[in-house]
Amino acid sequence: MVYGLAAELVGHTGDVKAVTPLPTQHLSFATSSRDCTVKVWSRSEREPSLLAFDCVETLQHKKYVNAIAPIDLDGRTLLASGGLEGIVFIWNGSTCVMNLTGHEKNVCALRCCPQRSRLFSGSWDGTARVWQRDTQISLLSHGAPVWDIAAITPDCVVTACADKALRLYDIRAGVDPVKHVENAHADRLRTVEVASNAGLFTGANDGSVAVWSPDLLKVTEQRVHKSIVYRARGDGGGSIVLSSEDGTACVCDQYLSSREYIQHASTVWDACAFSGVLVTAGSDGITRVWSQDEDKQRPELHEAFSRSIEKARQEAMEAMKFGGKRVMDLPTKGDLARVLGKEGETKVVNNEGRAEAYEFKAGSWELIGEVMPDGGDAEQGGQVADDGAFECKVDIEEGKPPLTLRHPKGGDPAATAEDFVARNGLNPSYVQQIIDFINQHTAPLGEGGATDPLTGGSSYRPGGNQTTTSVSHTTPLDRSKNDASTSVKYEVFRAFSSKQIQGIGKKIGTVVQVFVLKHKSFLCY
Repeated sequence: MVYGLAAELVGHTGDVKAVTPLPTQHLSFATSSRDCTVKVWSRSEREPSLLAFDCVETLQHKKYVNAIAPIDLDGRTLLASGGLEGIVFIWNGSTCVMNLTGHEKNVCALRCCPQRSRLFSGSWDGTARVWQRDTQISLLSHGAPVWDIAAITPDCVVTACADKALRLYDIRAGVDPVKHVENAHADRLRTVEVASNAGLFTGANDGSVAVWSPDLLKVTEQRVHKSIVYRARGDGGGSIVLSSEDGTACVCDQYLSSREYIQHASTVWDACAFSGVLVTAGSDGITRVWSQDEDKQRPELHEAFSRSIEKARQEAMEAMKFGGKRVMDLPTKGDLARVLGKEGETKVVNNEGRAEAYEFKAGSWELIGEVMPDGGDAEQGGQVADDGAFECKVDIEEGKPPLTLRHPKGGDPAATAEDFVARNGLNPSYVQQIIDFINQHTAPLGEGGATDPLTGGSSYRPGGNQTTTSVSHTTPLDRSKNDASTSVKYEVFRAFSSKQIQGIGKKIGTVVQVFVLKHKSFLCY
């Protein structure tokens, strides 16, 4: 049965970051938001034939709230919440009854054990913690932000870390992992969930999802999403619910073979399925309730939502440009099939609104990948920090001083991007663009970094031994899906060795933009 939209809950004024079911009532759940609040929603009986909900509690924070989870204490079901304040708050109704301190940065994950007697948290400070009443245990060996944490039993917990490692802890054995898998994914780990058979699901920044056996052997790995998988959540019946930066929630079976995608107009930060419904948390500030029961679905609401998605897609496609031309005006993929190229020649075409690069190789055109949209003009200078960190200036608004985006050497681009957006009050839909920008300019030499076909140079390598020659390169944030009044652009220094300067000279006066894509750079003349 296909999910249909049953309700849209309006109340938050910022991105809805998390959703969790509550065990106290039938169809009761909580949501947290970038608007610094947590809201508790309960099924309304005003319209029994429909799925209507009332907001029965609003819990106020000082900064945005990333994570929420129910926990039992002395026979009472309480609610835990945490976010940019670095504190875990415990709520009884609308009253905060306890503050759990210990984290030094954003709390990005909260989970309870199956019996809800212990609370587990993960943070950008590179630690995972176990809480029981006012005591805490810090789990060791994390070298980067702990994006997610899941409890197999009250004593056994697994963490998903931005250093790509999957770690399994037995609290009875100490604070060091009893097992850990390095490079669990090719990209940074973002989420972990316990499967119904005590195995695991994991998701990563590259959109991949993996299934693991209980002893941490990878069963399968597949590219389920086109971008970051923010959350993986079990539905209690063997299926898994995924939320992604690509604007979809996905319901999969335990083998990832059967999938149902629920399209949204923008980022889906979280999603969970319970009591016959699916609830999604969107970056548009709306919580949506979906049902497989046709009697509960509202076709008119679903159709209006589908029209808004298509409108947003068309507006984004119309605004996107490559080489000064609208992507929609580029030759199509079908046109390319009728062109005989030269060996090694590259062309960029429009494939359903995406600008894709193809290379003529062995008598046919082969897809290399999707290219980035045009950049803008530079006004402010950038710099490379002495400690190897990547820094650039970000112009937010005309007439206001630029902000500094600083990405530490070896850090997680996603953590840097989310922290920058949160600290400066930017639209969270910028996050993926900032991640892409950081990745583009910090790809290590010899490890998939972009190599310039004329100079042999790659993107800046933090800490690399290079003779620095200032070459300005700018990329703005794509405003097609954001507030049109907000203009954001970057300027950084690209670093070239002294041997590459002659090659650079060949480009002066001819290069409009360099598009870095996977292992190549494409020049637009």
